[in-house]
Amino acid sequence: MNDPSSARSLLLVATCHRDHDRAGAAWQRLSREHHRDESATLAWLRAGSEQRLLALLGQRADQLGLGDEMVEACHEATAIAWGLNERIFAEVTRVLGAWRSAGIDVLCFKGLGLIGDVYPQHHLRPVGDADLLVRPGDVRPAIDIMERLGWRIPRGLRFQYRRGMSTENLGNGTGVSIDLHQHPARTMPEERGRLPAAWDGAQPVPDSHPLAATGLGRPAPVQHALILATHHARLANRRVAHVAADLHRMFVMTPELQSEAAGLELARAAQREYLADRIGAALRSLHALLETPIPASARAMAPASEPERRAEQRAADAERRIEAAGDTNPALGRLRDYVAVSAAGLGPMARLHLGLRVITTWAAVRLR
Repeated sequence: MNDPSSARSLLLVATCHRDHDRAGAAWQRLSREHHRDESATLAWLRAGSEQRLLALLGQRADQLGLGDEMVEACHEATAIAWGLNERIFAEVTRVLGAWRSAGIDVLCFKGLGLIGDVYPQHHLRPVGDADLLVRPGDVRPAIDIMERLGWRIPRGLRFQYRRGMSTENLGNGTGVSIDLHQHPARTMPEERGRLPAAWDGAQPVPDSHPLAATGLGRPAPVQHALILATHHARLANRRVAHVAADLHRMFVMTPELQSEAAGLELARAAQREYLADRIGAALRSLHALLETPIPASARAMAPASEPERRAEQRAADAERRIEAAGDTNPALGRLRDYVAVSAAGLGPMARLHLGLRVITTWAAVRLR
């Protein structure tokens, strides 16, 4: 969201900015400069991931002066989000109950982890799929239980998890899917352990969460913000508006994240993961666009040393190359989800391990 005049940036301001006058001006500018009329704007919204913001947009119908067609579309999107979310909650409850009986601890994050307080009404945040995190040692029993419950286990999945890969989209034929993670973010350098602190200070979801009765947990606010910021920075080239909205609302709705102490903790965690440069840039752009209450210590974060800065730059360059290659090659498109860092900053054995992992991942994809 580096260009404040882009259609996605204007949509974010209209949907999320706390100054209603600025939000209204952004909406008028979006309709006037980027589309012929509101009908054309609606068609654009429905064509991509921006449709996830329709329910939020509908909350501001009066302030923004939305036309009847747009208001009706927002109401329709709200009803659809409500129904889909309720279906996800019902199916995930079954899985969580079985996991709990087996002694498997589970955390949720991203969309599912934001419901209850960041999004007090769950229909304001269409979940899409449930991002669930289990400990690496619990992956195999968790998959076995899901298989017994009728979930589709893709070919080669256990092989991928055994290699330390993080996620796979699992379905059960009802239109519901679960992203099962053993690491909360997939863009971390190998030596850094991929945010093991996600479990440190983990807390139960709020009582207002639809799945509170299952014993589901979520990362502590600073760790969750780091996961969301990583996701936002990683998807910056794709310009996914709802990810930026999630991060903005988390800072707005979580007062403890607005303190300088929380900002320093976030900066230190990002430096440990060689992510300070990218996350700092993402937070600064979000603050500039939406006046998100991000503490100055977090916005000012930078790599701790010149070698780390070079490592971050090489990792970002490698991620862009993998992203571009994945647009034309499905196998590389799959790899980009797992390998978003280069061998920069790694020793010879770590480089060898990373190279072998790329090869085995590619082989697993080809076997499907």
